[in-house]
Amino acid sequence: MAIPIPVQIPLDLAEALEVHPSNLSHCNAGRRRLPIVKCIQLMEIALDDPRLTGLCFIHLRPELKPALPWLCKVKGRGR
Repeated sequence: MAIPIPVQIPLDLAEALEVHPSNLSHCNAGRRRLPIVKCIQLMEIALDDPRLTGLCFIHLRPELKPALPWLCKVKGRGR
């Protein structure tokens, strides 16, 4: 079952992300996922777009949630 993302991506951002608006609609509904490169572009856009307040990378790529504790821990490992 598809779980919609909590912060919907406005369809007018499709051009900036170089995707079709229907692709964003499917992503909003949880039926598709954006490629990681597009997720990064979207997160950069989110810095200046108040409509995307609260959007998190894990909302876009929930399969990465188990890796979250390891993504930033290298610094604390004696380096």
